[in-house]
Amino acid sequence: MIELKGVSKEYQSGRAGGRAVALNGLSFFIDDGASLAVYGKSGSGKTTLLNCIGGLERPSSGSIDCFGYSIGALGSRELSRFQRANTGFVFQQGNLLSYLTVEENIGLPLMLNGAGAHERNKRVSELLERIGLAGAGKARPAELSGGELQRAAVGRAVAHRPRLLLADEPTSHLDTSTGKALIRLIYELGRDEGTTIIFSTHDVEIIGLASMRLHLRDGALVDDAAGAL
Repeated sequence: MIELKGVSKEYQSGRAGGRAVALNGLSFFIDDGASLAVYGKSGSGKTTLLNCIGGLERPSSGSIDCFGYSIGALGSRELSRFQRANTGFVFQQGNLLSYLTVEENIGLPLMLNGAGAHERNKRVSELLERIGLAGAGKARPAELSGGELQRAAVGRAVAHRPRLLLADEPTSHLDTSTGKALIRLIYELGRDEGTTIIFSTHDVEIIGLASMRLHLRDGALVDDAAGAL
């Protein structure tokens, strides 16, 4: 289970008051294996929330527990180990490494977790088939379309079978049909692996595909289907 209690995040600001509030006292929980859509307008705090849950940013106050680990209490090395073993990230632009092939990008998390060459090759081959890029393993990211880049990013994110998959507006640069297909792919892979999925979006077409929904406005909870505390 993932549980947030009173999570707030503030940044220094040049505006009057000197502080900008990105998250404001969020408390909710997500059951293992659930899918949660975090939605709201730009600037509502969606990206900050995902970053805090994934350990990319630390909240200013409050606590985040992921699968029995207190994220805020982990040191940098412990946090890095937790992220490598338990989390997968899909960013808006995919963020594949341009100098690696598609299969090398997908296999990177496995290599970082110490998987041998045979295990890596088997898993990468399996994922390339699942994400519809079986013929593109040797291609570089620059040779892929936007939809293909995001599918490759999803393959990389789930390669090491993480317990948590975080996707920050993964369909924002895709057309509606391609975006829906990508979210369904994420769900299928997550279901097969028993992964908890959290994705942010402002696309009303895909919000309803999630089993749980969380609406943010100005960093605060508006409507919570994830289980308010």
